[in-house]
Amino acid sequence: MEYTIINITKEESKYAESNGEVYGVIKRLGMNISVYVELGRERPYHSNSNDDINTEYKFFSGCEVTCFKNEEDLANWSNGVEIRPIQFLTNHNVKICF
Repeated sequence: MEYTIINITKEESKYAESNGEVYGVIKRLGMNISVYVELGRERPYHSNSNDDINTEYKFFSGCEVTCFKNEEDLANWSNGVEIRPIQFLTNHNVKICF
């Protein structure tokens, strides 16, 4: 099953539940992509050998991920400023790490 890994803060993790919303970062190719995620349904998470024992994980399906080139654009968009996202991922699976 394909999924995108999204890193969030411990503080943000209290919102990581079915149909919740979180802000986080996708780390890809040495870049940090700031994201806003409308979470879908939480699914049981099954750990794997690559998991860090000091990190908690949750898995969600049916998520909507809005990607921005930096944290400033995400913050401005969240405050109602017209900022064009760089990508939308619809009906997506995500693995939340915190």
